[in-house]
Amino acid sequence: MRSRIPLLALLWAGLATEAASGSPPPRQEDPARDPSYAFEGKVVSVSELGTFEGQVFLTESVDPRWVFEVEVSRALRGSLATKGKRLAFAIHSPAMFFRSDPILGRDFRFTGGLVQAPAGARHRLAARHPWPRRKHLH
Repeated sequence: MRSRIPLLALLWAGLATEAASGSPPPRQEDPARDPSYAFEGKVVSVSELGTFEGQVFLTESVDPRWVFEVEVSRALRGSLATKGKRLAFAIHSPAMFFRSDPILGRDFRFTGGLVQAPAGARHRLAARHPWPRRKHLH
């Protein structure tokens, strides 16, 4: 029991110091350790996976059959995307992924991150329109 008291005292002292300062210590962002990213871009091509030539990022999609290519217009977070860069992602269905038709030439905001899966690292990716659509009241 005696060996636990100094450890508990140290933990309590650390919590008391954090509480006295009013805010937690600043978090250091390390791009290598934080695999999340966000960017805006225009969909420039959609093709079948077997016909695409180039680097493709695998997503969590089951049975990927299509590849969409995005030209980044604005990097918001992370180091995956830079302005002007083209990125290609493998997905199962463009209609299901984007929930929109047609998608060529349209701007989307992409958010995601690298996750570990049993088959290896995959990208968890989501897309939405960068500007919310407003319903008109008549």
